Amino acid sequence: MATTASTKVAVDDIEILLEDNNVRSAMGLPETEVRYPASTSSVASLNKHMRELEVRYHRTRLNLERATQKTESVQKEIRRLRVDKQQLEKDLHKKSALLERVAADKKLAEAQAIANRDYAKRIEQTVAMGTRGHAAATKHAELLARIRELEAQGVAQRNTIADKVRWMSSY
Repeated sequence: MATTASTKVAVDDIEILLEDNNVRSAMGLPETEVRYPASTSSVASLNKHMRELEVRYHRTRLNLERATQKTESVQKEIRRLRVDKQQLEKDLHKKSALLERVAADKKLAEAQAIANRDYAKRIEQTVAMGTRGHAAATKHAELLARIRELEAQGVAQRNTIADKVRWMSSY
């Protein structure tokens, strides 16, 4: 529609210039009886075109305002989420440190519990055996150590004898 209006405007301008029939025939334009509407119709078409442009401008402006508002709201949301993220990271760091401290305390408590248990067992054994039983248990432990020592010496002597026998049998 806009091309039709611009064509009519151009034709009106040409018609004014080509009022003289001689110029018309010199340009090779046929002479017709068809007359285009007066220049007021071109003004009307220009007004119509201007209204269309105004409508398009206002729609575009509204779309721009909506897009701007949406962008601003998204940016606010992003800022809020960044602040929330920083707060969560801070809380996470605090809780991680707390967990590490609790784990260290737990290990210490377990070690103390084991030491206390062993100490309690020794006290129970001492009380159960009495002084005499404790002396017997100590003597028994010494004898077991001596027996193991003698067994180790016996194994060493047997190995030495076996080596000598092999050495002698090889000749």
